[in-house]
Amino acid sequence: MIEVKVESNIEEFLARLTALGPKFLEGQELFLNVAAEEARETMRGIAPERTGRLRESITVERDFGVRVVGPTVPYAYVANYGRGPVFARRAHALRFEIGGEVIFRKRVGPARGTHFVENTARAIEPDYPKIAQQVIEEVLKEA
Repeated sequence: MIEVKVESNIEEFLARLTALGPKFLEGQELFLNVAAEEARETMRGIAPERTGRLRESITVERDFGVRVVGPTVPYAYVANYGRGPVFARRAHALRFEIGGEVIFRKRVGPARGTHFVENTARAIEPDYPKIAQQVIEEVLKEA
């Protein structure tokens, strides 16, 4: 029979983990900070850019054990998920100026979403083990 046996001295491990108590929590917070900053930079690179307001509004909200990364401008939802068609209601047509030319339409859209939030999550997920390894090395170096 071929086998791989992995053993550990659980008492010693638990003693070391207990000794790391505050450092363990510090490491958790460091991991969250590093991962959130990477998510913010990735999201800024993926988010659509017209004026730059959407990209610049992407922030990290911090609370103990949680980081929330996302844009704060009111139109972020539409930029991410898209919207249905827009119809002229009070007037006979909608008026737009594109490239110096005035255009009238009874309806426009729908507009597709860019899904930059979901794409950010998919892009950074493979980096979590690397970030965790860096944090573990940092915390153990200081312990």
